Amino acid sequence: MRLPISVANRFGSSDFTVVRHTITYSVVAILGLAVWTNSARAIPLEWSAGSGGNGHFYEAMNVPSGISWSDAEAQASLLQFDGVQGYLATITSAAENNFVFSAVADNPSLWNGQGPWLGGYRDPSDPNYSQDPNSAWHWVTGEPWSYVNWAPGEPNQGFSTPTNYLQYFIDTTLSTGDPAPYWNDTFDTNPNPSQPVLGYIVEFSVLPPTVSSGVPEPVTTVLSILSLGVIGWIASARRWGNN
Repeated sequence: MRLPISVANRFGSSDFTVVRHTITYSVVAILGLAVWTNSARAIPLEWSAGSGGNGHFYEAMNVPSGISWSDAEAQASLLQFDGVQGYLATITSAAENNFVFSAVADNPSLWNGQGPWLGGYRDPSDPNYSQDPNSAWHWVTGEPWSYVNWAPGEPNQGFSTPTNYLQYFIDTTLSTGDPAPYWNDTFDTNPNPSQPVLGYIVEFSVLPPTVSSGVPEPVTTVLSILSLGVIGWIASARRWGNN
């Protein structure tokens, strides 16, 4: 960007350099903010109604240091997608299970001999809660617990400590232990610190407004403000040059 000659002449060389650098740094800072705003989180994946889905959005969150089910449930509730509050994913059909699993199956950062958290749990306050590992399962949303896809031999409640929390699991029928769309009941926190659960899946159940209403994306908004600022500065510079 060049200043009109008449404006440049109004400043000393040092003043002009300061103005030029100030504009340059401002442009770089705003563009950096725009890029950061757009890339801070990936856009959740939609299971569209047109493809037979429910119109919900799903997002996998990786926690390299590991995370408990309780913390994952709390973090999911704090996440938003265009103002829509998230929650740990609830799987209520085979089609939904296949879709959600396909979104995370090829992401090795979410698998550590076990898979990411889902929004299922056993409620000890439920009158039906018992030693039967199939009893008193609930979804965090309160949806009916009807569809299940347990791994072979699960749920097993195979420990003295209750395993009341739901996650994706590996294919236990294969020696390779590949990720599988099967479910496992496990602890809130894995007692083996070398094998923590590395992530969780968030679901957003309401169609975000940006999909249907054309609300501008963050980068578009920031760049528009930047453009208006530059235009205003040029107009001011021209007025100076005419004085």
